[in-house]
Amino acid sequence: MNIKAAQILKEVYQAFGQGDYLKAQELASSAHELDFEDPDVLSCLKCGVYWRERQIKADTLEDPVARGDFYMKEYQGFLTRFVLRLDAGFEEGLFYIRQGVYTLSLEAFQTRMDTEGGRGDPEIRLRIGKVYKGLGDYQKALDLLEETLGQSRDNPDIMAELADCYEMTGQNRQAKVLFREAFFVNPQKIDLETLQSEMILKVRDNLKIKNYTRAQMLEWIPVYAELYGLFSVKRELRPVELGQLKQGIYALRNELADKKTDKDLLLPRLINRYFWLIDHYICVKEDRSRIEEVLLNIKVLDSSIYSQYIN
Repeated sequence: MNIKAAQILKEVYQAFGQGDYLKAQELASSAHELDFEDPDVLSCLKCGVYWRERQIKADTLEDPVARGDFYMKEYQGFLTRFVLRLDAGFEEGLFYIRQGVYTLSLEAFQTRMDTEGGRGDPEIRLRIGKVYKGLGDYQKALDLLEETLGQSRDNPDIMAELADCYEMTGQNRQAKVLFREAFFVNPQKIDLETLQSEMILKVRDNLKIKNYTRAQMLEWIPVYAELYGLFSVKRELRPVELGQLKQGIYALRNELADKKTDKDLLLPRLINRYFWLIDHYICVKEDRSRIEEVLLNIKVLDSSIYSQYIN
């Protein structure tokens, strides 16, 4: 690479990290004039144009939450679609782009957080926690999300994000507990795209060959996490929880019996609830015949899952 172009490229990265995409685009253009073949220069130029266009649109959004959400959504699209067009080896540039986008999102969400109505809003606090995590400030994210979960205890998205932070900080037992709870409460509310957990991403990657829809994959993740031994930290259910679990199982069985019902989401959801019932029975040392009865129900639903579970 041209020496002068290499120096300019460092300035481009800094501009990316600060979320100054106009400056990044202008600097990348200057570097391109000096070296129009270098892949990193070309990638910087493409990304500068890409993010400048989106920043212009974001600046038209008066609502800071909408602006922050816009950046987060566009970043996911950038990762899944645009990055594929870039040459390999652009990791440093992608790091700074991530920092810049998340910093702009944080500024937007913080603007709302600093208002009287936003200070106690668990959804705003969740968004800020996700951004801190994305910036690599896991402890700050963890502290905020722990406090937020205290406000909104049954929110599976908060649970999953907090579990993610636990895993990132080496607290694997707590991570397993909360991930298991989150995927039980409602998998569809979990923001899978923001999770960094090796445990969850391993299951997701293994399920890709099955060509599940996003909704189906979210339902099957806890089933396969159980089969892989990843959700290994179990607990005894409280009487009210056990009653609710049995009612949920009864309702799901009736829904599955209705031929008009879409079974793609209900089947894995029911299997996961059977797993929870078995785990509870084991914790309270229930008679083996009760466990065998549940296992038989799983076998009827999906013999392959049954075989993997008992072996």
